[in-house]
Amino acid sequence: MDNNEVKCPKCGSNQITAGKKGFSLGKAAGGILLTGGIGALAGLHGSNNVEAFCLSCGAKWNPAKRFEEEKLKEQQRKEDHEKIWKNNFYKAIENGNENLANEIMKRENPNSMYGTDLKHTYSNLKKQDESNATFNIIVMIIVGCFILFVVSKCV
Repeated sequence: MDNNEVKCPKCGSNQITAGKKGFSLGKAAGGILLTGGIGALAGLHGSNNVEAFCLSCGAKWNPAKRFEEEKLKEQQRKEDHEKIWKNNFYKAIENGNENLANEIMKRENPNSMYGTDLKHTYSNLKKQDESNATFNIIVMIIVGCFILFVVSKCV
């Protein structure tokens, strides 16, 4: 089986066809109601998007959007996995179980062990986590200030 084979996200079938989306009568009608005759152009919005269609169950989806969603899910899965193994590593070091800590590092992040001991690796990983957390807090503060600024100008 080819991992790049396109399958229906609903039923798993590989009986798929694809084509460009056409003119949307619903969008055109909404545009006309909101803005008059010129609003009919709203029916063209998204008409260049590719739409996949399952011949088995009739499901429709946007392959590009689905690909991006899958990439985000995979990235989140990797981040979650990293949090788990790092927490297990931290606990092993903090409890004095260097054998377990060594096993975890060899399995999860073997390149970080070269030229360092476990306590040094522990210290470096903790510093990295703290730096990432500090950066995230700073970004949230800046975004919050920007939102407050925009809202204050609108009121």
